[in-house]
Formats: sequence, structure tokens, C-alpha cells
Amino acid sequence: MTFPDQKFDSIAAYADSYFGHAHTAQASVDRDKLDAAFHMLDAAYERGAVLY
Repeated sequence: MTFPDQKFDSIAAYADSYFGHAHTAQASVDRDKLDAAFHMLDAAYERGAVLY
């Protein structure tokens, strides 16, 4: 999907739609996978690894 997919009459309506889409996207993040990624990155930084 591409945002915006419609014209808005006001900046407030645009912002409401934008924030709603952002919330939906953020809510779809798998928390267990996010936690696993955090632990992998934390371990890499602790051992002085360089990440690209």
C-alpha cells in the first residue's frame, strides 16, 4: 500500500490517517522477534563487533 491513497481536506485529517497507519504498522511488529534481535545486537556490541 502507498500512503496517502486519497486526498485530504485538511492537515488534521491527513495527520489522523497517517498516525493511524503508523500505529497499525507498529502494532504488527512481532515482539518476540524484536526481543531476539535486541539480544543479538546487544551481544554483538558487548563483544565490540562492528555492524553494517
